[in-house]
Amino acid sequence: MNKYALAKLVESVDSVDARKRLQKCVFLLQTAGCKLDAKFRLHYYGPYSRDVAQATDLLAHSGVFDEESHRHDWGERYSYKITDHGRELVSNHEATQEGAQDKEAVAPYLELFGKLNSLALWPLELAATIAFFYRQKGLSWEEAKKNTAQFKNVGLGEQVLVEAEELAREHVLPGS
Repeated sequence: MNKYALAKLVESVDSVDARKRLQKCVFLLQTAGCKLDAKFRLHYYGPYSRDVAQATDLLAHSGVFDEESHRHDWGERYSYKITDHGRELVSNHEATQEGAQDKEAVAPYLELFGKLNSLALWPLELAATIAFFYRQKGLSWEEAKKNTAQFKNVGLGEQVLVEAEELAREHVLPGS
């Protein structure tokens, strides 16, 4: 997992509210062509990467991210912001030749990350799951949507699923 890219993505937004959101955003960015080097598998909540989870934990424990825990009736929810220390490390890395290349590689995806981060979590989860079935399982878009509907217990005609498919189609590159 490209830890610099993950830190740069989080730096580009005010905060990322929920680990699940971060997972889905990273998955969709990767399918859009961003080189993040994370392996994903299908989980109950859609695509999940241990690589993303471990990198996020490492960045939080090393002071690059500020991790806040919010208790709810259904459990805990974590949010992430980059710290001043994290901004300094990102800036120092970008001042190197390798860092300048890393910055150039992730720059085209910062706006998309901001857009995905601002979406409601349910459609984001559905879009990532459709994209997973399409890319990882090699299904057609229609089959990917059907499998997602069955997997997530959503009606095929529900507007949220239609919008999720549009979102996935908009950002998934063939062969990414």
